[in-house]
Amino acid sequence: MTDFMTEDFLLHSRTARQLYHGYAETEPIVDYHCHISPRDIAENHRFSSITEAWLGGDHYKWRLMRACGIPERDVTGEESDLEKFTAYAKALSRAPGNPLYHWSHLELRRYFGCRQVLSEQTAPDIFHHCQEILECDDSLRVQGLLQKSRVRVLCTTDDPADDLHWHQVLHDSQFHSARVVPAMRPDRLMHIEGDDFSSYVEQLGESADMTIHTFADMCDALKRRMDVFAEMGCRAADHALDEVVYQPVPAASLERIFQKGLSHKTISSDEREQYLTGLLLFLAGEYRHRGWVMELHMGALRNVYTDMYRRFGADTGYDAIGRCCNIEKLARFLDHLEREGSLPKTILFSASPYDLMALTVLGASFPKEGIASRIQPGVPWWFNDTKQGLLDYLTIVSEETVLGNMVGMLTDSRSFLSYPRHEYFRRILCDWLGNLVECGEFPDDEAQLASLIHRLCYGNAISFFQFPCQ
Repeated sequence: MTDFMTEDFLLHSRTARQLYHGYAETEPIVDYHCHISPRDIAENHRFSSITEAWLGGDHYKWRLMRACGIPERDVTGEESDLEKFTAYAKALSRAPGNPLYHWSHLELRRYFGCRQVLSEQTAPDIFHHCQEILECDDSLRVQGLLQKSRVRVLCTTDDPADDLHWHQVLHDSQFHSARVVPAMRPDRLMHIEGDDFSSYVEQLGESADMTIHTFADMCDALKRRMDVFAEMGCRAADHALDEVVYQPVPAASLERIFQKGLSHKTISSDEREQYLTGLLLFLAGEYRHRGWVMELHMGALRNVYTDMYRRFGADTGYDAIGRCCNIEKLARFLDHLEREGSLPKTILFSASPYDLMALTVLGASFPKEGIASRIQPGVPWWFNDTKQGLLDYLTIVSEETVLGNMVGMLTDSRSFLSYPRHEYFRRILCDWLGNLVECGEFPDDEAQLASLIHRLCYGNAISFFQFPCQ
């Protein structure tokens, strides 16, 4: 029997252990997509408890607890931090195989030096152990956590109308261990059918020091905001696409739809798709012009539990996997951009595990001289970010395109303690690659293997996004 989560956790061969401990373990981190607060970094926030750090905004953990029937007062409600932590521990004990089980124990070990197994019985002791460390150890304030995790680049998720004040504060500060840059996410602009669309367009105009009357005005405002984002080091833009769209229309039709949205008139499903197509074609062209990477997160079915959405809002644990991506529309969208010379480097994420092979093959159909895997599948996202999901990714991508070109892991997290997810990925990667070597399917060439590990853990992300070398 193998002991629980030893230093060789998930590493089942000599080669795997050599690759991880010799190379992957110490590679820096590029977190090119996350939902971390730049304000918390700028203010070097100190967490009041492990509960705040773990349960303050992590809907993965909330979802697990609710699945166990735990009362909401113990999840996001009025119970004490100790009670909430204990409730989470109780739920976790029922979840073998869930990545949260491994992530949680890795986080306790890496940041708090705690090797106890977390359970309902051990939760009070572990809570107080973590509390003592959080209260006195400055290395567990936010900036220290990033440094301890070897984070070199961190991309936050920012609305185009955001003034980027906290990014400016960070830019002017003495915090240099990680380069913190914005990534633009114009989701609010995409909901032309929403009640707050016109008010948001007005807000966007104010942020760009102009008044928006037309679709062309909106595009000009976005270009102005992109200039500001670029000054702060932005290298990427992200879009949440519940469904893939492609229905281009002439500029006059696009303007008519835009005016309907400003006037709060009913927008048909076709008009919504036509507007989104026009907006995304414009934005993608701007990304190409600026050398930014476009990230498309597709296929989520959001806010399915209406009562809870009204109570807690979005991104609180009530989302699901939607239909598979419309690969034909996505192909036509990418081809349209390529024909216009406007196709940027792109990463394709899907909430559905059934899309991975199709997205991988589609991306490889749009090669570009001088760019390694210009259009590539993203690592498993959201519900797929599991041991099996990562193994499926490594297998499918290696079989259908060039694994050594991929940009590697991200956290997609709201938690500053989430960086052991990179360790989890690296251990699984080294075990998978080590198994190929042990089985005689790939040569036991240490230099070649070390280069692959470096590229997949750090180097490819730096070069693909063109971040300044750290």
